[in-house]
Amino acid sequence: MTGTETVRPAERNRAGYSTPGLPATVAAEWTKLRALRSTWLTLLIAAVAGIGFSALLALAIGSSAGMSEQQRADIDPAGGAVAGLTFAVVLFIVLGVNAAAPEFSSRMIGVTLTVTPRRGRLVAAKGIVLGLLTLVAGALCAVLAFFVGGAVLSGHDVTMPGLGDPEVLGVLGGWIAQLVTFALLGLAVAILLRSAAGAIALLLAVLFLPAMFGAMLPDWMSEGVIRFLPGSIAENLTMAEPDPDSLTYLPPAVAGLLLAAWVVLALAAARGALSARDAR
Repeated sequence: MTGTETVRPAERNRAGYSTPGLPATVAAEWTKLRALRSTWLTLLIAAVAGIGFSALLALAIGSSAGMSEQQRADIDPAGGAVAGLTFAVVLFIVLGVNAAAPEFSSRMIGVTLTVTPRRGRLVAAKGIVLGLLTLVAGALCAVLAFFVGGAVLSGHDVTMPGLGDPEVLGVLGGWIAQLVTFALLGLAVAILLRSAAGAIALLLAVLFLPAMFGAMLPDWMSEGVIRFLPGSIAENLTMAEPDPDSLTYLPPAVAGLLLAAWVVLALAAARGALSARDAR
């Protein structure tokens, strides 16, 4: 070693111990998340709700009385088979919120930040763990919903495309993106609000209120505000053929980038909130 070389000291927390790096923090967050019984219960209920309601809605679509041959031909089979995944999105929001909120309500966040004082590293680790878990769970849920809903529609003489069809892959990919996005938004909002009930209520409003009241709003608000909210953005990814004339229409590539931007901004805000406030 020359006289000009220096050795960078190890990062240490307030107690004087070396802090874990990102891989160790990810492993710790995975241990915490998988140890929660609510994690697996929420995923189970999400799968049952998403698949079950997809089957029920497919039954309602396929058995509609008085449907002409042209109307039957106009059915979007890919989107109709998985329409019930909206209910799974609600449960994925709950999963994301529960990945952070209990630490604040139990005051265990103070221990977490003592061990890992780097707020950005902690938020990144939580996001990585939750993102990977919801990606796998969301993909399984979406594919199973497609097969079950598709079987119901096929039983009512609706021609179903195969799983490898580009339109089907696009619709399923859109739903998976929506499930992962809202879970991560749940994580970020829970850190920002430090309240499970407040985070869930806010995200449910973002998800459902635009669709419920958007038609009552002036066109400029739908076109300039509503269509850039996460729920409206995701709608453009979960339909095989979104209507270009709709006030909330966005090209799929743009919609995907905007969803990713929402996640990045929300997690950055969560990191900033952790840095700006104490751990109580």
